[in-house]
Amino acid sequence: MSRCIVLVPYLSHVDPACEHALDELERQGITVRRYASSAAIDRSRCDVASAALAAGFDELMWIDSDMVFEPADVAKLRAHDLPIVGAI
Repeated sequence: MSRCIVLVPYLSHVDPACEHALDELERQGITVRRYASSAAIDRSRCDVASAALAAGFDELMWIDSDMVFEPADVAKLRAHDLPIVGAI
């Protein structure tokens, strides 16, 4: 079974509705990492992705801190079993 981590960059805060969904993912056993970012989001994402891969995760999911989503959406995206999947 693959190991998935949800990565959430934020500048000042995580939207409360997003935080609620992230908390539910954690209750379901999915690893979630919130990390303070900067204007150089490309560099921050590269550093965090490298650390996650080095830690043994083989699935990375990015969720922006202002996104409102249903926790079940994560399972739906993972179920595609493709190298890259995106959603709006």
